[in-house]
Amino acid sequence: MQFRQTLLAAIAVVSARAQEEDAGSANLTSVLGGNENLSALVNLLEGQPELASALGGAENITLLAPSNEALSALNSSGIDISQEGLLQALLNYHVLVGEFSSENITETPAFPATLLNDTAYANVTGGQVVEVRVSDDEVIAISGFKNNVSVTEAVS
Repeated sequence: MQFRQTLLAAIAVVSARAQEEDAGSANLTSVLGGNENLSALVNLLEGQPELASALGGAENITLLAPSNEALSALNSSGIDISQEGLLQALLNYHVLVGEFSSENITETPAFPATLLNDTAYANVTGGQVVEVRVSDDEVIAISGFKNNVSVTEAVS
């Protein structure tokens, strides 16, 4: 239970679409590497080339990229993200199925599915979802535990 609460508390604060014309791990890390607030995520992905390649090659997705602050909070919680499968579950929770741009998100809540469907980390039949909507002129994502985070920068 501790993991699920921390995982959901550390949900992304930056939205970036992972696919580009020449999708792949190098492209994903270079897109993310353009934002100094995502350096911890870039370092994680560079240390996991298979995971970076899978995410970078995915199509029709939106990556809610966890900021350095979010990953630092996760590390401070005592959770060991080197545990097998944990980093993949964490990142899969941050990948929305479908392309969502901040301009198309409204005050009406949407509940896109994430790539997290591993029953060791999610107890929702058919996979975990995240609520996205506009609140007080900010695009926010709301976890299953009702933790809110704001999208601070959209990168396409």
